[in-house]
Amino acid sequence: MVVVRKFYLRKAFFFWLILNLLIGGSLAQERVIERILAIVEGEIITLTDVQIAWALGLYSWAGEAETKTWREVLDKLIEVKVVLKLAESAKIKISPEDLENSWTELKTRLGEERYLQLKQLFGFSDKDIRKFIQEKLIFDQIIQKRITLVIPVS
Repeated sequence: MVVVRKFYLRKAFFFWLILNLLIGGSLAQERVIERILAIVEGEIITLTDVQIAWALGLYSWAGEAETKTWREVLDKLIEVKVVLKLAESAKIKISPEDLENSWTELKTRLGEERYLQLKQLFGFSDKDIRKFIQEKLIFDQIIQKRITLVIPVS
């Protein structure tokens, strides 16, 4: 009798637990949990950042394979953040024309339909994407300045 009672109590407890999880889970407020992949000088790089940079092809260069791995894109984003932090004192500004040209070039390369799909997929506005482009342009400009300082002209 005692064994049967323990069995039913255990069964009732698990039933209550499962029911609670099912009902409680469906009533709980939905929330997005962003995966943090790296923190560089206090700036967070999330999985979404990597996915966006990868999907937009921001870190693919001519002569290289179009599709880089997410790990390569993450490494590049870390490199960009480090260089941007080191160069904050340089106060490099990107002209609105350069930003507009790069943005237009990106839209042309992806195609209008794909560009709109990616915006909708990631829930980004044009302003958000321009921020990614601006960071890349500043990074490219800093690297270009460093290279020209190192190469002697005779």
